[in-house]
Amino acid sequence: MSTDFAQQLEPPQPQLLRSPPTQLRNEAWAEDA
Repeated sequence: MSTDFAQQLEPPQPQLLRSPPTQLRNEAWAEDA
């Protein structure tokens, strides 16, 4: 379980590069959580 949680906190680099700005990512993450 800890591994999945770590992967959610630190997505693969390609996904990070495709992600929107940090503020938008935080909002999306908050809604998803």
